[in-house]
Amino acid sequence: AAAATAAFAANITNSPFSSILRPLADSLATEQEVSAQSAAAMCLSAAVDASPAPDIYQIVKLLPKWMKLLKCDSFRAKSALLGLIRSSVSVCEIGNCNLLRDLVICMAEFLKSEDWAARKAAAEALKEIAVVERDSLSELKASCLKTFESRKFDKVFFFFGGSLEIFLFLVFVFVPPFFWKTG
Repeated sequence: AAAATAAFAANITNSPFSSILRPLADSLATEQEVSAQSAAAMCLSAAVDASPAPDIYQIVKLLPKWMKLLKCDSFRAKSALLGLIRSSVSVCEIGNCNLLRDLVICMAEFLKSEDWAARKAAAEALKEIAVVERDSLSELKASCLKTFESRKFDKVFFFFGGSLEIFLFLVFVFVPPFFWKTG
């Protein structure tokens, strides 16, 4: 379903991106079954990634609602929704400092999760935020690095397909460049 949605989103010419965004976002918010929640999040993520012109305004507007869903106990497809947030951040600059701070704090909370998939998805989302919003993150770097260090991501995530690189990338992004200079 995600591949079909991505193919459809990549070829949108006449109808706006919202023709895909609205029904999938509504489904994501209203479905109670974990499979339906995951499917909606993955399809929406694929559509955002594949679309030549995603509706950035609507995506930024939905980010706080998606963060609220992540905190809801009845929403169980957390890793899929974290993947959607990663995709959303990759296509648009947040700009809003409060929203950016809330996103980073939310992702950092999921780094502490017992769910491995959610932890990995949160680390990937943080990596994307670090790439897109590098200049806006200086005030948040200390708390994120503390979380990474306390959970020993350098050792634990090594076994999960290269997440050590994500950890090292985040450290490189969050630590000022003059710190890395030698000699």
